[in-house]
Amino acid sequence: MSSENLYHGDIPSSEAAITGAIIFLLLTALQLWRIITMRKWFGLAIVVGGLFKTLLILLAPILCAASIYMFLGRLICASGHACLSVIRINWLTKIFVRGDILCFLVQTVGAAKFDIILAGLGLQVGVFCVFALCAGVFHVRVSVSAPRFVNKVPTGLHLYAMLSSVYVCSLLATVRNVYQVVEYSQGNHGYLITHEWSTYALDVILMAVITAITLFWYVADTESKQEAGGCPLVDQGAGTSGD
Repeated sequence: MSSENLYHGDIPSSEAAITGAIIFLLLTALQLWRIITMRKWFGLAIVVGGLFKTLLILLAPILCAASIYMFLGRLICASGHACLSVIRINWLTKIFVRGDILCFLVQTVGAAKFDIILAGLGLQVGVFCVFALCAGVFHVRVSVSAPRFVNKVPTGLHLYAMLSSVYVCSLLATVRNVYQVVEYSQGNHGYLITHEWSTYALDVILMAVITAITLFWYVADTESKQEAGGCPLVDQGAGTSGD
């Protein structure tokens, strides 16, 4: 007796699956090339996430999210405005990565319980929303404060363009997480899980776009030596008041 087909007559496309795997392998190869040629090792999390997307799809989003968290931390450090971060920069990445790990553990431990898995997925959406809020607050603060200081944001950092890319990646990741919440809440006979197009449109394609966007992160000069704890900035008014 054949096993039940969850797609109820909508036979999964092997061609689409192979195409998706090839796309992620190509994007992962490009990421590895950028890492080696530009010697920026923060992209290794993205590479591992791309490989997991073709093998262990549950771990791929966690690594993707971790790479976004780490990149924001590097941007803030390199900007010279670390004190404008809502969360202390030494803890920023750790808090959100651990939050994602907690979400994954909740989903794993509660694999047989509907409400627990749904709670884990909802928590994942919440973590990303809080992260986006932290990025937005820093963006507003640095935009208002930077013109008043001699030591402005390094132009080679492309801070505002990079922050915009972080927002786009965060939005796409959040849409994917919301899709997972809705898909799971509908059960095994819901519309989303029984129609293959939704998996590609709201999961695979979104993850591919995120991976493609991160290819531009390597042009940012995040290696600038800045103090991680405070604001190494000098107010023009304060600097001339004693003259």
